[in-house]
Amino acid sequence: FHQRKPTNQCWLFNLFGVPLPSRNLDEVDHLAPYRIAFEGLKPGRHDFQMEVDQKFFGLFPHSEIEQAKLSVDVHLEKLGNQLDCQVRLQGTIEVACDRCLGLFELETDFEDRVIAKLGEETDLDGDVWILGPELHELDLSQPIFEFAHLALPTRRIHPDESDCDPDMLDRLEGPGDGNDDEEPMDPR
Repeated sequence: FHQRKPTNQCWLFNLFGVPLPSRNLDEVDHLAPYRIAFEGLKPGRHDFQMEVDQKFFGLFPHSEIEQAKLSVDVHLEKLGNQLDCQVRLQGTIEVACDRCLGLFELETDFEDRVIAKLGEETDLDGDVWILGPELHELDLSQPIFEFAHLALPTRRIHPDESDCDPDMLDRLEGPGDGNDDEEPMDPR
């Protein structure tokens, strides 16, 4: 009797006890909640809600965002062969303060659109996506990722300077006036 090493393999058996092909649990599609199956949707408005956190941003290798807690509201309007999605992100994103380098939670409220049309060939590069006949889902993971980064302001500082790290603020102010024995600089 020897002990098996634990693995991330999931073994399933059919009704006759025959093992089915194993499925690696590390390969679970974590972006599946951000895809909307549009094929069976009736024309009209449909609402979806999604949650975005650090797991989501960890799936993108060059993400500037590490910690976040965002709620994503998607209002999809299906009109014939066109899908018009209003995407709104609300919540907090943890960022470093540009003044003191301390982390703080930045309130975020950002809204943008994704427009897609059903067509003959898939083209996701333009302002209007063309979804070919092989696609049956609208994948919003990349737009949500991009919208979250677009929601970040250029300058990120604590709303109140008193929340900044006082030691870092002292360093920014430079050396004090207590060193009178230094020679004055030559003004030339």
